[in-house]
Amino acid sequence: MAGCASPTGRVPGPVTANRVTSAPLPAPAPAAATLASAPSDPPVTWKEPPAERSSRNLRNAGWASLAVGGTAAVLAIGSSIVMLSDAGVRSRDCNAQKVCSSPGLNANLELGSNAAPNAALWAVAISGVAVGAYFVLTNPPAKAGATAVGIAPNGSGPSLAVRGLF
Repeated sequence: MAGCASPTGRVPGPVTANRVTSAPLPAPAPAAATLASAPSDPPVTWKEPPAERSSRNLRNAGWASLAVGGTAAVLAIGSSIVMLSDAGVRSRDCNAQKVCSSPGLNANLELGSNAAPNAALWAVAISGVAVGAYFVLTNPPAKAGATAVGIAPNGSGPSLAVRGLF
């Protein structure tokens, strides 16, 4: 009855040919002998990815960088428009002695709080677009060896056209 619990609570010995024997199990080997006799695994080494895969990854990173830079540029332009509007309100509602009405004071406070985020957005936009353009332009896409067959007009009627990279 291999795999079943013994009614006496005793663990049965090894199973051989449908018969349970009560032979004692051999003593485990010492840990040091077990470790020494185990075959050693070869060292794990990192291999450089193929140039084509690396180029594709850099190109994808370039597109992602362009997306981040473009988004930051849109936000920076919007922030700059808000800041120009606030500067107009401040110049209209504040006099030469720096005495401002309530809208002028609010515009002045908003200008101060928007200056640092606006500068950071412009920095991210410029660097994102620059890095993205560099990666995309310096890692051209792999050229596919495709062939196209079609019908093209010529001076005397239609003709068969074959285009592709050979």
